[in-house]
Amino acid sequence: MLKNKYLIPGILLIVAFGLFFKVLSSKKKVTEKTEKNQVIVDSDKTDKGALEDFLNGDKVPENEIYGAVIRLGQVGDNIALEVAKKLVANESRLLREGAAQALSYFPDQSILKEVGDLLKDKEESVRVFAIEGLSVLKSQEREKIAEEKQKQSNLSANEKVAVLGALYKLRTQNEKQKKDLESLLGLATGSDKALSQKASLKAMQIAFEAKPVKDMMIEKVKNSKDETVKTVAIRNLANANDPWLREKLLELSQNHNPAIKIAAIQSLHRVCPENRWQIIENIIKKEKEESIVNHALEELLFIERAKSLMLLTKLSKDKDINPVRLKNLESYTAEITKKQDVSVCK
Repeated sequence: MLKNKYLIPGILLIVAFGLFFKVLSSKKKVTEKTEKNQVIVDSDKTDKGALEDFLNGDKVPENEIYGAVIRLGQVGDNIALEVAKKLVANESRLLREGAAQALSYFPDQSILKEVGDLLKDKEESVRVFAIEGLSVLKSQEREKIAEEKQKQSNLSANEKVAVLGALYKLRTQNEKQKKDLESLLGLATGSDKALSQKASLKAMQIAFEAKPVKDMMIEKVKNSKDETVKTVAIRNLANANDPWLREKLLELSQNHNPAIKIAAIQSLHRVCPENRWQIIENIIKKEKEESIVNHALEELLFIERAKSLMLLTKLSKDKDINPVRLKNLESYTAEITKKQDVSVCK
């Protein structure tokens, strides 16, 4: 009888504890599942809070307003539209740049008056953001505004390039689009170095797979002395799986310029030249900079696991390789051993 007196409460206590821990476990799983969504929601609340404070006349740091109005503009939130319209006449260049970017995501009838003001702004950077924003949404009205802007005789180099880029994206007629690209490429191959760089980068950004742009990129890789243009051209040719680049990667990987060398190495898994193993081996054995060697080792993560491990095993026995690099080879060997045998090079 005494045993039963304590036995039943004991069982109930155990059950209660079990239910308590089950609830805790369930709550933990729900929290883990919603954690990422909560971050997004919290961020959204923070952005809205910043803009609401601004509208209420509270002091809000410019960088917070700038980021919030663009992010909420991208999702079409009306508070971003309201704030962006107020920022058009703000004395801060940064905030007018933010307004130019945010307004571009809203329908024409809501924003074209304000965009017109921004296109005449005293600061070039604001005007450029406003021009580029025209191409975010396609419409005949936006195309017409870009065409009118193009007719102005006092455009800066950045504005000329931005207008051609916007028109190319806004066009619905292939012939007009083709002419815009031809004009942009004309600037890219001109004698004005600053204008040439801007036009080259814009052409690669908007149409890297177009044959005229591919031809321009090949010419830039061959002859340009502009490091930025050359490296971007290499990467875009790799993205386009260009056969000319495939044949040139060995040569480019031996370039004296580290940025060009890295661009070539990082293109290996994209164009998959047959001599990729030779290129990687040469870099690991002969390159002086450890950071560049690391880029070569990282390429092994994308290509055939068995051949990668064979190469690493071979190099780990090379007595001419320094101890630091050998240690790095061990780390990559362990990582590649564990990875799935999936190669981007078929």
